[in-house]
Amino acid sequence: FYKNAALAFGDFIWAHQNSFSGEVAYPEWLSTSFNAVFTWWPVIIVLAFDQDIPDSISNAEPRIYTEGIKREWFNMRLFALWMMSAAFQGSLAWILPSFLFGSFDYEAVDFWRASATSFTMVIVIV
Repeated sequence: FYKNAALAFGDFIWAHQNSFSGEVAYPEWLSTSFNAVFTWWPVIIVLAFDQDIPDSISNAEPRIYTEGIKREWFNMRLFALWMMSAAFQGSLAWILPSFLFGSFDYEAVDFWRASATSFTMVIVIV
């Protein structure tokens, strides 16, 4: 959710800037390939090196699972904080390039340069 929320906030801000004309903030091929090309590799790397705790240790120390049972690391409060962080970082990733060297003219090269820079910032942030 986080990575897509961060990317979507650029579209939200652009929609307001462009009077809801229906034009997209990022090139379609970048938005389409965001999950499939750009953000899958950290998950694969973590999954490749992730190791479970041996059965002997997990049976001897059941308290290591109490954090999960108590929902200490995944609850509505933390989810809301992550979504607020995504909103802030995604908005910042759009606003900085847009106002520093972008343009509000959809056909201008400066707009697409700022758009590609914003998209790159979201990939680096995520």
